[in-house]
Amino acid sequence: MKKIINLIKKFEYLLILILILILSKNLELFKKSYVVFNTNVIERQKAAYDYCENSGTGYIFYLREKFKINTLPLIKNNFSTADKSWIFGTYENTSYDKNKIILINYNQSKLDKFKEMKFSVLDNYENKCFYLIRYD
Repeated sequence: MKKIINLIKKFEYLLILILILILSKNLELFKKSYVVFNTNVIERQKAAYDYCENSGTGYIFYLREKFKINTLPLIKNNFSTADKSWIFGTYENTSYDKNKIILINYNQSKLDKFKEMKFSVLDNYENKCFYLIRYD
């Protein structure tokens, strides 16, 4: 009788191990763990958010990394979206750098208004998203 109980307990452990492995495979736990450990935070954030579509969050991450932006630029989106200043690690009381502007979902005709204000285009993605800077 004891042998049967021990056999059942071993079978339970084996069944639990098999269920954990099946669950891990279905949730892609191994693949996701690999991505987390082998990809830096910036690359994961760019992949998780849209690049230059609705919110433009991926594009802002790209600009922050490429141009080493350390002051909070003015971010304007042609669509109604939430404030993106959190990308720069700043909060409501931080003032914007009025000489730097990120435009999301803007077209060329709206860009001309900023060019008249002496802004230069530093980055242009598909004539839809722009990074502008004004040199004093």
